[in-house]
Amino acid sequence: MNASALSVWYALSSFAFSRRTAEESAALLMLAASLLVFRTFRERYLLLWIVGWAAYFSSSWTLHGGRVYFPARYLLGISHAEFVLAVCLFAAAVCLYTHARDLLLPLLFIAISVMAFAFVRPLLWPDSITLRVALEVAYRIVLVAAAAQLLHFRWSRTDLGVGLLSASLVCLHLEWAPLHVYFPLGITVASDLLLGVSMLFIVFDDSRVQMRRLAVINSLTTSIARAQQHGPMMEAALGEL
Repeated sequence: MNASALSVWYALSSFAFSRRTAEESAALLMLAASLLVFRTFRERYLLLWIVGWAAYFSSSWTLHGGRVYFPARYLLGISHAEFVLAVCLFAAAVCLYTHARDLLLPLLFIAISVMAFAFVRPLLWPDSITLRVALEVAYRIVLVAAAAQLLHFRWSRTDLGVGLLSASLVCLHLEWAPLHVYFPLGITVASDLLLGVSMLFIVFDDSRVQMRRLAVINSLTTSIARAQQHGPMMEAALGEL
């Protein structure tokens, strides 16, 4: 990791803790960490993950950052739509990671529909509990489906990162005033941090597994080359595997 990457990390970290709320600070830190990891590993699903963190940060910032320019109900609608966008981007990143590209098109239509509903609900039906519950159910279906897809993909090799990421995805939620007060203090920030760190665990673990596979392939080719001169090729290959 070079000096420029470290300077970006320290700049974003200091900016996050000095001016933003705890939730926004956690989102900015995870965004910076994801950018640095993407700079090294260049995995395509990390791009969607990064954009998802940007949308997640924006959904929290919109509520107080745009009070001067828009009425509160418009800000609430925009914030909820951005949150749904973040949820769907996280789910899309999971689909890319698990090679489930056939799920991306249905996810796109779901994202557009739920985002539109999330935006218009505070404008037209701000006091409807039924429609608020419908919104909660809609985006949680996406989160549960993404967690299930991840667990199914890594069922034979489930590790700490996969378990934490699946649990953290299910724990993502919008603030709802009558219920939010009952959550323990700091649980949202802890959940956000676990969500970001768990994906980093998965990236590093996959990199370690890939390095081990490359080492085995290198040893295998070396053993085969030696077997051509000194012994049976099949016996050497099986011994190396």
